[in-house]
Amino acid sequence: MSSIHQHNEPEMSAGKDSRAGTPLEKVLRRILRTKDFPTISKYITEINQKLSEPAIHSSASELANIILKDYALTNKLLKLVNSAFYGFVSGKVTTITRAVVLLGYDNVRLAALSLLLFEHFKSKSAARELKDATISSFWCGLVAKKIAKIQHKADPEEAFICALLHQLGKLLIIYHLPKEYVKIKSRVDQHGEKEARAAKAVLGITYSALGLYVTEQWNFPDSIFNTMTPLSTEALADENQRIDPLCAVAAFSNALAHIIDTVPLERRDAAMERLLVRYQNHMPFSLKELKVLMDSCLDKLYKHAEALQFSVAESDFLMRLSGAHLEFGKAPDLEVPRQVPHQVPKDDPEDSQTDRAQAFWLAGDQEIDAAATLPDGEDAVSIIMGGIQEVSSAMMGDHDINDIALMSLEIIYRALQCKRAILFIHESRSKLMEARFGYGADIQRLVGKVTFEMGPKTAPDLFSQALISGKDLIVEDAQAMELNALIPPWYRQNIDAKAFIFMPFAYQKINVGAYYADVDVAGTPVNALEHKFLSMLRNQLVLGIKMGR
Repeated sequence: MSSIHQHNEPEMSAGKDSRAGTPLEKVLRRILRTKDFPTISKYITEINQKLSEPAIHSSASELANIILKDYALTNKLLKLVNSAFYGFVSGKVTTITRAVVLLGYDNVRLAALSLLLFEHFKSKSAARELKDATISSFWCGLVAKKIAKIQHKADPEEAFICALLHQLGKLLIIYHLPKEYVKIKSRVDQHGEKEARAAKAVLGITYSALGLYVTEQWNFPDSIFNTMTPLSTEALADENQRIDPLCAVAAFSNALAHIIDTVPLERRDAAMERLLVRYQNHMPFSLKELKVLMDSCLDKLYKHAEALQFSVAESDFLMRLSGAHLEFGKAPDLEVPRQVPHQVPKDDPEDSQTDRAQAFWLAGDQEIDAAATLPDGEDAVSIIMGGIQEVSSAMMGDHDINDIALMSLEIIYRALQCKRAILFIHESRSKLMEARFGYGADIQRLVGKVTFEMGPKTAPDLFSQALISGKDLIVEDAQAMELNALIPPWYRQNIDAKAFIFMPFAYQKINVGAYYADVDVAGTPVNALEHKFLSMLRNQLVLGIKMGR
């Protein structure tokens, strides 16, 4: 992967360089004032910055930790990974960590970025122009990905996002400055102006210039940023000039979409023939081969939309695209049913059979089994059960115990929807418990830095009691007066959550580590049934340790 653009500030800024006072700076200021643009900018930049960090083992957890901040994005990404879009993945993938293992770090990162952009622009999908432009950009990405797979000259996932970003400037204007877009469209429709000229007349800048600047600020790598620059006819015709395959495939797919958008059906074949001639040094396809490829990508788009629960009904672009391919068979039904996932709230703490009068308790296997009852529908237990199956599947092959540990920790974090989840590992030489991996708030501050000694057997603190007894520590109110002497200083100084669960695990009667998860409000952090299945998940990790020795 190429180098990335480094910036001192992670968030996009305007007016701090030579662009100050220019049309670009004025447009940026207006976009930055909108409610959600700064949020997505920070999020995309944070994901891209991971490219500049050393490829250490924890990179999967670092990427997962960013993605997991957005519950909706996590669910969409897992749904996409398990859909026909990634049909080569076998089994049910329930963790971002496992997706990274199966698909690769960069593939998951690029998938997350494309989903972020998709969800951002989709949120105003009631605006027909925006919806159509978003669908068109995604179709371009699919075409670029397919061509990259055929030619083996560029990474398919990079090709997908390069083509997707090609029209970023236009999408930003439609979404954030809709009145200006109406003026631009009017000049194109009524006066026959080229879109770039019309945009410059209204905004003072072209869509391409805006997209280039925003992509640079979002810290995308050079390999992607460089594809945003338009390719000239002269450059394409010059056999001696080397053109990056990513640039060629992104520009070609978007030029193809422009033909679908602007050329009447009866003249479309001729326009596509001219496009193929223009790109003959880079896209050696016949018209028939191109149409078959386009059909394949159209089918992929419907599967993509279904996986993301995104209705593609009433898309003008897809109507035009489908109409161009009727000779190859009937186009798919444009109406994709929108499914709403069934969500059931967590069990009420009052329903648990465990005595809640205590500020804390240590729970062994017998107490867990006695209190647990089966759920009526999907809840945290379903996530844990799915995770147990995924961990079991991962252990069937050549598994890395660190991957298994990360997967199980991520399952706990997602299932309990806690503030943070930490995996403590017992360092046998130092006899310390160290926060080795984590998800959630302040994790970078805690992982690798927070350690504690296993206390003496006389008058031990709560954590030491749990480790010595081999039982799980469940604290409903860490601020309760009776716990002042039992909560150790290291915990107060570094974490100090309102309620938490601490679940030690051992191998051959030696403490190996412990799961920890907390919540921001006093009350039960886990109900009896969730606790039971978390214990099963822990047993899988212990089995993985045993198999690895």
